[in-house]
Amino acid sequence: MAMRAAFGIVKAVGKAALNVAGGGFMGDVLVHALPAIAQNAWEGWRRDRDDKQQREDVQAIVRMAANEIRDEVRKVIQEIAPDRSPEIQLELEQFLTQIPVALRQSLKSQADPTGHSLPLDFVIDSPDVLLSILPSRLPKFKPGDRPLKGIDWELEELLGCGGFGEVWKAKNPFFDGVAPVALKFCLDPASTDRLLRHEAAVLNQVMRNGRHVGIVSLLHTYLSADPPCLEYEYVEGGDLAAIIARGLRTPATKERTLHATRMVLELAKTVGFAHRLSPPVVHRDLKPANILVSRSADGTERLRIADFGIGGLAAGNMIAKSRAGTSSGDFLVTAMRGSHTPLYASPQQMRGAAPDPRDDVHALGVIWYQLLTSNITAGRPGGTRWAGRMADLGLLPSLIDLLGACLEEDLADRPKDAHELAEQLEKLLNDSKPIPKPVPTPAAPKATPLRMTNSVGMSFTRIPAGNFLMGSPDDEESRTDDEGPRHRVTITKPFHLGIYPVTQAEFERVTGGNPSAFGKKNGGGPSHPVEQISWNDAAEFCRRLSEMSKEVAAGRVYRLPTEAEWEYACRAGTETAFSFGDRLSPAMAHFDGRRPYGGCRPGKTVEATFKVGQFPGNPWGLFDMHGNVWEWCADWYAETAYAGRAEDDPAGPARGEQNVLRGGSWNNSGHLCRSAKRNKYRPDFKSETIGLRVVCEV
Repeated sequence: MAMRAAFGIVKAVGKAALNVAGGGFMGDVLVHALPAIAQNAWEGWRRDRDDKQQREDVQAIVRMAANEIRDEVRKVIQEIAPDRSPEIQLELEQFLTQIPVALRQSLKSQADPTGHSLPLDFVIDSPDVLLSILPSRLPKFKPGDRPLKGIDWELEELLGCGGFGEVWKAKNPFFDGVAPVALKFCLDPASTDRLLRHEAAVLNQVMRNGRHVGIVSLLHTYLSADPPCLEYEYVEGGDLAAIIARGLRTPATKERTLHATRMVLELAKTVGFAHRLSPPVVHRDLKPANILVSRSADGTERLRIADFGIGGLAAGNMIAKSRAGTSSGDFLVTAMRGSHTPLYASPQQMRGAAPDPRDDVHALGVIWYQLLTSNITAGRPGGTRWAGRMADLGLLPSLIDLLGACLEEDLADRPKDAHELAEQLEKLLNDSKPIPKPVPTPAAPKATPLRMTNSVGMSFTRIPAGNFLMGSPDDEESRTDDEGPRHRVTITKPFHLGIYPVTQAEFERVTGGNPSAFGKKNGGGPSHPVEQISWNDAAEFCRRLSEMSKEVAAGRVYRLPTEAEWEYACRAGTETAFSFGDRLSPAMAHFDGRRPYGGCRPGKTVEATFKVGQFPGNPWGLFDMHGNVWEWCADWYAETAYAGRAEDDPAGPARGEQNVLRGGSWNNSGHLCRSAKRNKYRPDFKSETIGLRVVCEV
């Protein structure tokens, strides 16, 4: 029933699409009808569901597998369109199955590159938000297709669908160790030759000068294929449009203003690299939809620019359409996706002038303004009041002047290229003495993936080497003596840690049994964390998993994390009581909501485990580090273990009677779920509140 309820939003969109567009409405592109569909669907869905139910709907739908989505969509179609022709039903199925995919795309972030979790404050609170995830055309391909004959790429997820074609995430179905790629297909016969060949040629010019970390790399070309295709490295984590949208849900502070300006500096350095080539390479279609977000080894966001080469041609097509007349529907759909080219195009570009690096400077100015105002539909500001609004946001006068220069009407009044813009930005930021940038941790060798999945289906993420303050400060609320003294610890080597606690299904695949109290008959199930696990059981699970033939062949060995590794990964660069601050409410984690932390309002509680990953992840993409089930660590417990502790890779006492657990559980109050909180039990102790999370050594 939960899955059927989750598809209320899909059902509402399906009904609205049939009401607004009638029979045969799908066709190729129906942008002009989408705003009305979004309005109609949003009103119907909001009428039936409150905010909490809507969040539950969205959370459930983005976590479903592709086959589950397809099956549920077909059931919805039988409810709302049983008498429509098979052709209409098929088109409706293609339309509706894209909605969960588009939702995941909009939710991707550095904390969760998969888009499987919702930010604490996420809500579809207007038709415009719903509009931003509605498909604007039907895709030619579907998951599982292999359009490149003789090439082992299988389409997995639609990443983008536009006027020229489609972009898909693709995997190698025979080797799970091969990294996925992004395949860009050109489906417009009139544009094929000039578009893809031109893009490949421009990228070739850029890459002859060495690959730039800020430019999405072209890996291979299939220009003779039908349809022709370019193969790029796959960048997970969403795009800049999602970051701008997230800004609406956070307070406008000087720190946020500074962060936005530093992002523009990063972009200007990348574009400046292309501008200083001989001859200069001008992007000409810089916009949030073309700026992808990846996560570096130290967990920080890194911006990567896509569509170098295709930019000028794609922009020219969009501008020509806008001259012919842009409907309000077309503007809303493309603007909400951060892809409405005329918002970012310079006055010279709109008039059809030859490419100039200062076109890109203008686009960077608009993007900077959007980041500062958190308004994805804003273009170049007009009037005289905008500078005052920037000052209210904490932007220094010198930076306001530079932003204004980027947006000047006359080419000569802008910085001559993005390289010069970056130099001016960096000088002004240094002069203003901003908060120091974090020192990045050296990236891992390319052969080591940031994320991986083993033969059992367990997902892991790479935790970088680094150092942190272990334990709690003396003034932390509910602190106990064994959490101190607070001391600096260095983790000298990266490791892979389970993104989720081990689930019942995973435990059963490895051991053949499931000891959990909360099985299917008691409110749990395969996706819930396994519990009733002793330390001895956890160690045995690691041994059996390490000895599975596919894991041996892959060179993977499993163990429990040390207590230091666990807290380092849980904190993910933070020093607060939890990885998301000094407060804990029932909306943030699964614990006894009647006993929150940090002044939060009490809520309800569910006296059982939840499915893993139902709450936001931490900055390094780990879920359920606070609450759900306690997790065993490898260390023996000692109350004074921190005194005189080794700074590098501490492993706890050499012997003891009890082992350490971390994280808190569904049955505990908020203070027991803090990052620094330590618990301990004998190695043979079991409870429905205790599970495990494991380290994979590759």
